[in-house]
Amino acid sequence: MSISEIKPFKQVPSCDPETLLTITAAEYDTIQTIVNIFKPGVLALESVFNRNLNNGNIVIKYIQEAGSEITEEQATEYLKEITEHLKAKEEK
Repeated sequence: MSISEIKPFKQVPSCDPETLLTITAAEYDTIQTIVNIFKPGVLALESVFNRNLNNGNIVIKYIQEAGSEITEEQATEYLKEITEHLKAKEEK
């Protein structure tokens, strides 16, 4: 598979697990307030999702950004290819 065949993936911010991020007390208080407001709802949604996933009512599908469905094997292969591509790019 060539790199041109790999379909786009969504990106999310990340950092090394050992990276120390700074936060002010005011930022922490605001985040904690938001977490406390939404925590019961998020926990309920997580419970519904997990229960239905475990019962087989929900299945995981793999959908490209264009909307076409791919198999789990294709998704795994895409991730393997892009990982190898990125590692090779870093080594240059």
